[in-house]
Amino acid sequence: DGCCTYPAPANDDCADAEAVTGPYPVTVPGSTVGATVGCANIPSWTEVWYELELPYGANNVSIHIEATEMLANGGLNLMTECCAGFISPASYDWAGPGVGNWLDIEFVGVAGPGTVLYPLFVAPETDFNVTINVTELFITSFNLYRDGASLTTTTDNGYTDSDVSAGTEYC
Repeated sequence: DGCCTYPAPANDDCADAEAVTGPYPVTVPGSTVGATVGCANIPSWTEVWYELELPYGANNVSIHIEATEMLANGGLNLMTECCAGFISPASYDWAGPGVGNWLDIEFVGVAGPGTVLYPLFVAPETDFNVTINVTELFITSFNLYRDGASLTTTTDNGYTDSDVSAGTEYC
């Protein structure tokens, strides 16, 4: 009836982001009840903040949110700094407005090691569990040599060596 007020969650501001570390997967309980708008560039979001540890050079990040209420909306961004440096998701799936209480977000090849920030928004305000899984994106690299001398290291599937002589066999 509007007579009750709730304090903002402890991780309501980016500066107070809750640390999430492995081993992965890890499930963290949370709540957006009493949350406030944290980023002026996302004025419709009342979110809570997390700081996710990225242990690998290239990370696949999978996030599953399951709320206690039926969701009308929800979202999550990865950011390299507070309210800036947005990293786009590779996929986003959810039950739909008024249909379910979950959403899944996938990010592929997020640079690390280090940390990344993310604000989590769900509507209506509710309690939830967020499950985070971080796996290594394996990037094959090749060390190329000519006659025992190193030429380069590449992650491409092809390499053109233009510094050769026609009819000469190289090892």
